[in-house]
Amino acid sequence: MKIIYKKSSKEAVELIVNRFKENLKDTNFGILWELDLKDKINSKGIEFENDYLIFEICNPQMAKEILEINMDIGVFLPCKVIVYSENNETIIGMPEPTMLVDLVDASAKKIAVDLENQLKKVIDSTVS
Repeated sequence: MKIIYKKSSKEAVELIVNRFKENLKDTNFGILWELDLKDKINSKGIEFENDYLIFEICNPQMAKEILEINMDIGVFLPCKVIVYSENNETIIGMPEPTMLVDLVDASAKKIAVDLENQLKKVIDSTVS
């Protein structure tokens, strides 16, 4: 069972992050929170070399619609997108909303499909 949708690029993390943020502007999603996990881990005196950023993003209308179907789906909100470096590549990915929703309430699948398709387009356009 595949639950993570991801793409890789030879471009630098910073370029991918900037392009992701720019591409997200063309959608109804906004960034609620951004964590530079590498900096956070290193600030605790633990050495971690790979760039690793976590973004929590949200489309308020879709969040409302999906929560009206089942409030428990909120355990998967907001949507997460990760960008990290590994083996001289930059990876951008997300958990697939359709897979997550199926774990709680399959009746929300239609919204999850739309959400997933929109985010896949953003990710695909970020690495192409």
